[in-house]
Amino acid sequence: MVNDVSFTVAQGEIFGLIGPNGAGKTTTIRMIMDITKPDSGEISILRERLNEATKNRVGYLPEERGLYKKISVLQSLIYLASLKGIGVHQARSRAEELLKQVDMLPHKEKRI
Repeated sequence: MVNDVSFTVAQGEIFGLIGPNGAGKTTTIRMIMDITKPDSGEISILRERLNEATKNRVGYLPEERGLYKKISVLQSLIYLASLKGIGVHQARSRAEELLKQVDMLPHKEKRI
């Protein structure tokens, strides 16, 4: 159960929720991602009510360690990009560029 929550995250800011088990962190994130609907109130992103365009402006990294153990770093990035509607060729290109920027390109075929 989540009651009376309000917070602001600046554009470009990395934000996390911390609290004990059962505090409502996952429920809050699920409401922000439109996986779960709030019983009351509203969610706004970039000063707009939650919609498809605003949802795509938010990234979510769940705490699932080892979820993709059997696929490579590159395959994982391509898969995650596909969840946002990016085609395979564009996802591969963008993933390789990102890996290059962080000096990880030599590790693209390694398993996570």
